[in-house]
Amino acid sequence: MMRAIPRSGSRKANGYAKAVLALEAVRRKREDRYVRVMRPLDRRRDARAAEVATRPRR
Repeated sequence: MMRAIPRSGSRKANGYAKAVLALEAVRRKREDRYVRVMRPLDRRRDARAAEVATRPRR
């Protein structure tokens, strides 16, 4: 749900409010992408690193 920011009489302030909301949306999208894409990659990398670390040395 989008938070509502009361409109100001100042166009400058309204532009600032729109920019802040846009930045929040971008941040949220990046966080969602991180959860969806990067975490599984991190898990796989960590599993491989653990596997290599536990292999017997020749």
